[in-house]
Amino acid sequence: HAARAAAIDAELSRLGVASPDALAPGPPRKAYETFARPREGEPCDDDYVRRKAPLMAQQVAFLHRHEQARRNELLRNVDDATQALERAARPRHNVTVVLDNLRSAENVGSIFRTADTARCAEVITCGFTPHPPNPKLAKTAFGAIESVPTRHAQSTLQAVRALQAGGVAASSPYSHGTVPIPDSRLWRVWY
Repeated sequence: HAARAAAIDAELSRLGVASPDALAPGPPRKAYETFARPREGEPCDDDYVRRKAPLMAQQVAFLHRHEQARRNELLRNVDDATQALERAARPRHNVTVVLDNLRSAENVGSIFRTADTARCAEVITCGFTPHPPNPKLAKTAFGAIESVPTRHAQSTLQAVRALQAGGVAASSPYSHGTVPIPDSRLWRVWY
């Protein structure tokens, strides 16, 4: 048995696996143990060990790399989820987007994604603008409708007046004479 263990250890070392103790638990370690510690009656002669050790070492090294990649992918996914939670906890910018009678759920979904990226305080949909829960909107928003606060108003005028009553200055890129308000704590944008 010692000859089999020594032969596979030497082949693993040649393939870049420092020692059997460095093997990831699971399939790589099991394959290693199966060859290094054979059951009663399995061949242990020198010719068999010389032929099989390189093949088994390649298999064990492959399984080891595969298991490490799987574990690293799991860690990356956990890190991504942790970073997403940290980003979600950041304060939002004091910008409200008011959507005035847009027909396309795909365009509204894109605006939700943009509002999520820009960390807007809220999106207000007005009139016949698609609003949650709308399957096309959910499909194109890619989860942004869950992360951006939203509400629906029957009319744009009603939404803007409610914002103004709350002390928010509203401006429109389509109105004449609109003056941007320099104090970022006071302004929100109406699109």
